[in-house]
Amino acid sequence: MNFLAFNTTGNGIQFVLKKDDKQFFLESPFSKHSESFFPLLEKFLDDNNCTKDEIDCFGVVNGPGSFTGIRIGLSVIKMFAFVSEKPCVVVNALEMLAYNIFEQKETSKICAVINAGGGRVYYQLFEVKETCLQALTGERVCTFSQFERILSKLEGFKIVYCENGEKKNDCEFLKQYSSEFCAKSLFLAINAKIAQKKFTGCNDIKPVYIRFSQAENMQIKEDCHAETISKENIDQIAELEKQSAFEDTSWSKNALCESLENENVTGWVFKDNEKIYGYLLISFVENEIEILRIFVDEKARGQQVAQRLLDKLFDFARSKKANVFLEVNQYNFSAILLYEKMGFVKVGERPKYYHQSQDALIMKKSF
Repeated sequence: MNFLAFNTTGNGIQFVLKKDDKQFFLESPFSKHSESFFPLLEKFLDDNNCTKDEIDCFGVVNGPGSFTGIRIGLSVIKMFAFVSEKPCVVVNALEMLAYNIFEQKETSKICAVINAGGGRVYYQLFEVKETCLQALTGERVCTFSQFERILSKLEGFKIVYCENGEKKNDCEFLKQYSSEFCAKSLFLAINAKIAQKKFTGCNDIKPVYIRFSQAENMQIKEDCHAETISKENIDQIAELEKQSAFEDTSWSKNALCESLENENVTGWVFKDNEKIYGYLLISFVENEIEILRIFVDEKARGQQVAQRLLDKLFDFARSKKANVFLEVNQYNFSAILLYEKMGFVKVGERPKYYHQSQDALIMKKSF
């Protein structure tokens, strides 16, 4: 299958072309994507005697990274796919970066990290299979200090880190793992997806932004509050749950309705006047509270939404003199660090509790 793919999420642009079982690469350093993309693409195709009509499939990197770069890349591929009626393949920037060390065969697990600017990093965990990478977690964002603590838990993982032009906000402790986006890795990532027949329709291609803008984050901190959950919240929560992918299984609307019909179940939502950004659902029986579900909008993570929901729970637990239990995926390090910070301790494990045979850690906080 002939395919053309490109990455515009970083400091430069990478193009790859597979034509008649031959591979062609082009790497462009920093430039204004809006000005340079089409001239570079036309030259790349001309130099390799290829027209867009000869392409069977288009590939793109959908983020995280430069907001402007993501929009340019996705706009172009949607245009190509719509006009040509050809299929698309989508990979994220962290997966592409992880393929930098895929062929080294030094480890079975990889953690890809990209500098997100503003003192934060994006990261994602992968497992190495024979011919491809398999995601162990979704894409995540956290502060430098949070990731430094996560790094101490990544036993057995090979780290690969891309500065992505953010030298003013560089992570000194990650420099030893430095790497860059490269066209060869883009080729491997796209080729693996095609081999698995993981195609995406042009209308289903969506950007991976992961975080809100600074103004939106300020609005969450200043204008939102926690209030008791109600059945009127279920539609919004069900929409929020659609983001759930790797660490756990999303809750359906029916499951939410059935839970709230139980007299032992209650919880809280974190919201402004229009939107819910997170929710917490618990079961309370005698002197024990079990956290059934805590979920935060992926773009609102890192804005203390989960922490403020847990504070609400702790007030409730103190009034009932009850202990609190929860289960968390072994690879959900951001959540584990938060729970430890909030006073939870590990009291057990449930082997292969989650899909992909991932273990659940049982944690407890006593009052």
